Amino acid sequence: MINKCLKQGFTLIELLVVVLIIGILAAVALPQYQRAVEKARMTEAVQILRAIANANQVYYLANGSYAGEGEQDKLDIEIPGTPYYSRVQTKDFIYTSGVPSVIPNSIALAQRIPSTERYYMYILSTNDGRVHCQLGAHPTAVQAKLCSQINTNGGIL
Repeated sequence: MINKCLKQGFTLIELLVVVLIIGILAAVALPQYQRAVEKARMTEAVQILRAIANANQVYYLANGSYAGEGEQDKLDIEIPGTPYYSRVQTKDFIYTSGVPSVIPNSIALAQRIPSTERYYMYILSTNDGRVHCQLGAHPTAVQAKLCSQINTNGGIL
């Protein structure tokens, strides 16, 4: 009886082959998954960024100047997220209506959290809504590739 049960099981080699195949599949699939997730986050940020820039353009037409950093409450837009000092923070980004002291002519800014180690995207008042992506100190390879793709394609992912 014991001999019969032992003959019906898997050998160690067969189990190792299965584990190896699963490992190879995971190694191929994980980078694609990470790229898709980051691309979705960036796409959401670009949409919100364009909405802030459009609202800031409307504000400019009505008041003769753009809303500055932390003045997004003056814009006719509801940015989803939690107030964060004079900005709005979501799970992945901090949004503001621009930081002219840091980026001249910026009317919308999205910083990836944590902002010092990733990247940020911005729209200038002088370029008809084109999104620029600037790398921070420690972006991932996926983020760097997507950021360069935004800059190459004129602000489109």
